[in-house]
Amino acid sequence: MESTGKRFIGIDLSKRTYEAVAMTAETQTITRWNGKLDPRGLKCLMDKLNPGDIVALEAGTASFKIAKEMQSKPGVRVVVLNAANLAIIHAFLKKTDKEDALKLARLIQKYSPEELPVVPIPTDQEMERRALVAHETRFRQDRVRLINRLHAVFLRAGFPDHTKRQLGISDSREKLIIAELEGFNLVEAMNLHHMIVEYETILADLDKQINDTVVACGKDAEILLSIPGFGIKTTMAVLAYAGDMRRFENPAQLVNYIGFSLRLYASRNIERSGSITKRGNPQVRWLLIQSAWCMVQSKAPNPLKDRFEAMLKRGKAKSVAIVALARKLLELVYILLTRQEQYRFIDPDLYAIKLRRAGFAFVGAGSC
Repeated sequence: MESTGKRFIGIDLSKRTYEAVAMTAETQTITRWNGKLDPRGLKCLMDKLNPGDIVALEAGTASFKIAKEMQSKPGVRVVVLNAANLAIIHAFLKKTDKEDALKLARLIQKYSPEELPVVPIPTDQEMERRALVAHETRFRQDRVRLINRLHAVFLRAGFPDHTKRQLGISDSREKLIIAELEGFNLVEAMNLHHMIVEYETILADLDKQINDTVVACGKDAEILLSIPGFGIKTTMAVLAYAGDMRRFENPAQLVNYIGFSLRLYASRNIERSGSITKRGNPQVRWLLIQSAWCMVQSKAPNPLKDRFEAMLKRGKAKSVAIVALARKLLELVYILLTRQEQYRFIDPDLYAIKLRRAGFAFVGAGSC
């Protein structure tokens, strides 16, 4: 990557400030500066960038927004790195903002982007979709925590027979609270019930927003929904976090990006694979695994379901086989979206029902 006139700039971001280190390709001169991440501080940062500079940032909350602003400056190249996969940063004993910025600068000087864990910079549309998926996930997880707390109240009051599934249903939940609890247990349970109802109202609104967003994606969403086990939320998560398939050269790159690639251990003549890397977004992996479970539990015949059953016959554990099937689903996503084809083994009647429920009957099949 070295050439005359280039600078290799590493920038470490915190919540309010940044630390930057610039190294010249010829003289190895190191220049440091820092500033705030407010509009004035960012303008000063942009003014210091020159055509030919190569900038490295750690992936984080503000990284993508700042990276886009830097990319708008002519001649500046920006790479966003996943620091969790850079042991030189996360496992180093001396960890300061200045040291991390220097390490980033040295990394992009020594290695090409193909050799580094580069995170693709999402578009504004993808950022909005990711924010929506993350927002819904947080509210859903908080609702589960509240139900767990309510279940603990019933256990404390001496009612161990009520399941969390029962307490997740609004009508039966309120009746059980009023009929069986008293004193402070009743007060606490009713407070939790009202909080759960508020969360359910918000989640219903978020589900509608997700559904409308998926429908607006047109043909890409229709293709993903043709895959058995795929629902609105899985489709939304894949479109939000994988995005445009043209950024990946093959299915293996997409699998690695989402975190389904297997770790490889090699020593002399011995090679073996380990667990998956879990590099990408955990919500996407969880939804793909849930989709895989839906597929294998379906009565409809499917080659992928047959593949799962064959793995079980060979002695694979269900937990291992289902992750392998989820990885295969992700490879299928790449193939179908790249070819713009629907899954050929889908039941036409079930597929039509799925599209009607989502609202595709009223939307043209435009591209996302």
